[in-house]
Amino acid sequence: MAHAGMVVWEPPGDIHTLMSSEGTVTMFVIEGALLYVDEQDNVVGHDDVLSHMKLYVDYCRSQGVEPLDLDY
Repeated sequence: MAHAGMVVWEPPGDIHTLMSSEGTVTMFVIEGALLYVDEQDNVVGHDDVLSHMKLYVDYCRSQGVEPLDLDY
């Protein structure tokens, strides 16, 4: 269980469900890819920097907002 101001590091293969109280602000830093697997350990999806950037850009454009250039 993490509390305000704490940093949590999750090792590869960690399986969990995020639960938080109302008003919680969480910052995720992803290094590498997150692979989503089914009950038979088959990869059924993934997230990485490219998929997150696409989500960001698509969301901004759907809201009529010019996305910031976050490439650096």
